[in-house]
Amino acid sequence: MGTLVWSRRLFTGVDTLDQQHESMLALAQALRRQLTTTSRGGSALPLFERLIAETQFHFAVEESLMRFFAYPRYAEHQAVHETILAEAERLRTEYSRGACLAGWKTAKFIDDWVVAHIAQSDTHFATTVQSSL
Repeated sequence: MGTLVWSRRLFTGVDTLDQQHESMLALAQALRRQLTTTSRGGSALPLFERLIAETQFHFAVEESLMRFFAYPRYAEHQAVHETILAEAERLRTEYSRGACLAGWKTAKFIDDWVVAHIAQSDTHFATTVQSSL
């Protein structure tokens, strides 16, 4: 697992999304660090809950923009959001119950979710937004 760092590769060009992504990335990095260095059920839980809440808000903003700009892959993108949130909730519950590997599984999930989703799906959507302006 590498370091989660805001980079040009994650830049969408949509200010609201980029600001939210950067904030979520910093929070995800802090959570990942806590998950891999604290004991089960430890102090990572508040960060976990905060990241889930910020992600829910971000997805709502993103989906609102998708509807406004009539994004043709809206249903597909929304389904990915639902999958991400369901998995995040499942892992949060597993971690809060003290599952041994939940922290490491979550750290891997954060890497895959944050970087891959922003770098691929969100940048594709952002291209649609920018071409509509």
